[in-house]
Amino acid sequence: MNWKDHNTRTSWFYIYFSVLRKFAHLEVLFSITHPTEAVA
Repeated sequence: MNWKDHNTRTSWFYIYFSVLRKFAHLEVLFSITHPTEAVA
C-alpha cells in the first residue's frame, strides 16, 4: 500500500512538473513572438 501511495505522489508531481514546463515553454514562445510586450 505504501508503494502505491508513493507512486501516486510521483505521478502527481510529474503531471505538475510537465504542466509547469509547458507553461514556461508557452511563455518563451510568447516572448519571442511578442518581444515588445515581453520587454514592457
